[in-house]
Amino acid sequence: MNTEIKGEKELQEVPVVDSIELHEPQLFPRNLKYQKIDSIDNTPVYTSSAVEFPLHPNTKYLEGLEKIHEDDGKLERIFKLLKVAGTDTSLVNLIANGISTGLSHGTMDVIYRIGVGNRAREVLDNLDIAIGSLQRRVIVSDLLAKAINQTNADRILSIAGGSCLLPIEGIYQSGKEGMVVVNVDRSDKANVKAERTLININTKLNRGLSLQFMQRDILKNGIDILNGDGESAIVECTGFWEYLSEREREALLQRVSEGIDDKDVFVLTMLIDNPQQKIFDAIKFKKLFAHDLDLALPLVKKCFSRVNGVFVTPNKTYATLILKK
Repeated sequence: MNTEIKGEKELQEVPVVDSIELHEPQLFPRNLKYQKIDSIDNTPVYTSSAVEFPLHPNTKYLEGLEKIHEDDGKLERIFKLLKVAGTDTSLVNLIANGISTGLSHGTMDVIYRIGVGNRAREVLDNLDIAIGSLQRRVIVSDLLAKAINQTNADRILSIAGGSCLLPIEGIYQSGKEGMVVVNVDRSDKANVKAERTLININTKLNRGLSLQFMQRDILKNGIDILNGDGESAIVECTGFWEYLSEREREALLQRVSEGIDDKDVFVLTMLIDNPQQKIFDAIKFKKLFAHDLDLALPLVKKCFSRVNGVFVTPNKTYATLILKK
């Protein structure tokens, strides 16, 4: 897959000037350009300086997080976290519903900064993977838009997609009408979140996008893409890999590889570094397993013959791989 879409004239790149603009869904193309920064196992590695937006951390919140220790009791830990959050409702929601569940119950949208205030930004901008999550959101949405335009895909399957914000943004940024997002998730709540996300976006701009739901454990049951009309499909998986064991990662790759055709594209994002792992261990966040790219690529290539580029966030916390069968 090419990293740029070109029509009659080269499209203008729209960089992220400040993260405050990402507090709303991104419905129009950014046309990111990517710079090659490395090569691993003959696979090019790119990044985009356009998502290296200014940060606004208030370090007093980081100091508060660093006061939490692994041997703190549950009540003491919660008290310290709530002290950091103060009266910000989005941060309280993140603590109450997201910390122990690994950003479940809609709290991933807080990390993506949707509908949050400046207080949340001042806290989250202290955390490398929160910054990386926002950078990857812009990159993944852009890569999905490019993949849609280059393959003429008619649907995106989003694995453990939660609110499906990224595939919805990608579809809107592509400009294509009438696509389908299939949310492959075991959670009924994920379906509700995805519907709410689309309803909120449709009040601003309606592209005829529709949602379907496939409630299954993909690691056990796999996926089926039934393309009777011959159109391509895109499978997107962001924010799932880092919760899986090595055996589960192999199962995911195998199941997706078995379920797609040669014309389809698999967009896979993985955590490659968490420099502040000690903080996450102390607050008892659901365990995250970073995966070094040097080790991840050989595993991926067992199931996918083509890796059409690796795209890392500027802060080098996340990588997104474009895979073909």
